[in-house]
Amino acid sequence: MKIVIDISQIAYQGSGVANYTAELTANLLSLDKKNSYCLFGYGLRSLETLRAFCRNLPKHPRLEKMLFPFPQSLVSFWGNTLHKINLENLLGNFDLYHSSDWIQFPSQAIKVTTIHDLVVYRYPETSAASIIRQQKKRLEHVKREADLILADSQSTKRDVENILGLPKEKIVIVYPGIKSEFSQKTDNQVKQIRDKYGITRKYFITVGTLEPRKNLKTTLAAFSLFRLKHWQKENRADLVVIGKKGWSADAAAGEDVKVLGLISDKDLAVLYSGAKGLIFPSLYEGFGLTVAEAMASGCPVITSSRGSLKEVGGEAVLYADPENPKNISEKIYRLLSEDKLRNKLTEKGLRQAEKFSWRKTAAEILLNYEELYRKRHKL
Repeated sequence: MKIVIDISQIAYQGSGVANYTAELTANLLSLDKKNSYCLFGYGLRSLETLRAFCRNLPKHPRLEKMLFPFPQSLVSFWGNTLHKINLENLLGNFDLYHSSDWIQFPSQAIKVTTIHDLVVYRYPETSAASIIRQQKKRLEHVKREADLILADSQSTKRDVENILGLPKEKIVIVYPGIKSEFSQKTDNQVKQIRDKYGITRKYFITVGTLEPRKNLKTTLAAFSLFRLKHWQKENRADLVVIGKKGWSADAAAGEDVKVLGLISDKDLAVLYSGAKGLIFPSLYEGFGLTVAEAMASGCPVITSSRGSLKEVGGEAVLYADPENPKNISEKIYRLLSEDKLRNKLTEKGLRQAEKFSWRKTAAEILLNYEELYRKRHKL
C-alpha cells in the first residue's frame, strides 16, 4: 500500500497540529517498514522547515518526499474552493491519502483525515474569519468524501456526529501521544533552565498559542486576583507565559508576569518540571496536549472541564471555571500553599500521562489504514 501524508502543517511550529503531524509521521515511518510512504508538502517561506523535518526522519526503505514551492492561497483555492483536480495529477497514483486539517484535496484514493476540534462551529468568536471560511469549506468536502475520520477525543467525536451529522461508524477515536522530551527533570536541570531565562522566584506557567480560545485574559486576571488577595513574601510567585502569537493575540502583561514567547520543547519540559503548576483554563480543546505534556513532566495542572480536557486530565488535575477568575485564583493559591496536594497531583498526573503514547497512536492509525485498504480491495 502506498500512503500519502500531507505534512504541510508542520511548518506552523509550536502549534498542536504541527506537533501531531510531525510525531504521527515519524512514528509511522519507524513502526511500519512494509508499506511505502509519500510525504507531500507545500509552501514558500515555510518550505525549508518541511525540508529540515524530512532530513531528520527515521530511515525508511520506501519513502518519497514531494515538497512544492506553492503559495498557501493557490493550494487553498485548488483543494478547498475549486476541488476538481485530483491530487494524483501532481503525485501520481497512491492507495491512501491522509489529509491535513487545513486543505482537503480531491482524490480517487482512500481518504482519511484527522479532525482535531470543531472550534469554528463551537466557538467561532475565538477564530479569525479567514480560518472559519477555510475550515468550513474543507469540512464540507470531508463530510461528502472521507472514508474515515480520526477524532482526537470522545468530545471531538460527539461534535463531529452532532454538528457535521456524520455517522458514528465513520469516526474512530485515537488519542494523540506525548513527545519523549516531556518527562520529569532533575533539580539541577531545572536550575540551569531557570538561570537561562532569568526566573528567580517560584513560578506558575501558562502555555499555548496567544489567541482568544486559550483564554489568556482570564489567566492574567486570575493571577492578578491571586496576587491581590494572597500577596505575602512566602507566596510571591511569577507567571511565565509561553507560546507564539496567534491571530488577535491577547496582550500578556502585568506585574510578576514574564513572557518568553515560543521556546523549544526541551526547555519547556524542564520549565514544566520546575513549576508550581500549569494554569490552562482553555475555553475549548479537541484534546489538550498541553495538559498531557505538563502531567508527563511532573507539573500539577489547573484546567477547565470543557471540551476534551476531562478525558485528558481524568482525576489527576484541578478543574476550574474558565470564565471565573476568582475560582481559578483560589486554585492557584491551593497549589502554592498545599504541598501534599501538589505532590498528590504530580503522582497522579505522571500515571495519567502514561496512557498517551505516540507509538500506540501510530499503531492504531496504521491498523485503520490497513483495514480500509482490505475493504477497498476486498481482501
